[in-house]
Amino acid sequence: MSIYDDDDDIQQESSERNRILFEQFTDRAAPHPDRTGTDNVRDMLSYKFSHTYRGKEAVDTRKAAQWFGVSQRTVQRWVKNGRMPEGTNHKRLRRSVKRTLTKEGRKAAVKRSPKRNAPYANTGATIKVHGYQGPPEGPGGSYKRSRTTSVPLSGEEYQQLFDAFAENGESGVQAFLRPHFARRYTNGWNFDTIDDLSFGDPSPY
Repeated sequence: MSIYDDDDDIQQESSERNRILFEQFTDRAAPHPDRTGTDNVRDMLSYKFSHTYRGKEAVDTRKAAQWFGVSQRTVQRWVKNGRMPEGTNHKRLRRSVKRTLTKEGRKAAVKRSPKRNAPYANTGATIKVHGYQGPPEGPGGSYKRSRTTSVPLSGEEYQQLFDAFAENGESGVQAFLRPHFARRYTNGWNFDTIDDLSFGDPSPY
């Protein structure tokens, strides 16, 4: 494996972590635009053109047809088969989904997120973080390891966390949470990665 392969692995891991955080903060599943397969094409169409039909989430084939400039029947066939021709439309869809995970896309998704203005925005919440984290290195070596930790946030801090994610993704979340975890655990608490994050009811410490 070359150094470039290592870089690719790191980039893919970072992208996956940001996808997981995107889903937690926006309450929307973020498909893999670079992954091929039947389910992925259907997922991308559903993600880009979702609407509620008879109480269930479905692809708005009329809206998709207008966006692609094709007939509604053509989009219905793509959804049914889970495939679409490799070409301009396929590339355009992939690029559009990819942009969702950029800063512009995150901001738009967070603004629409039902979680940002959920009851926790008033009551506060407990934030649980799983990842490689811990205090700074000491005489006995590094104390960082993969672990799950949690801290309480006020309603205002809860909303500020969403804004931090919208602005800078995983790095924004890390920067916002460091002082809160340092107060809860020990000075210098830091995150190498945030692999998962969840919100729960507030509980006093």
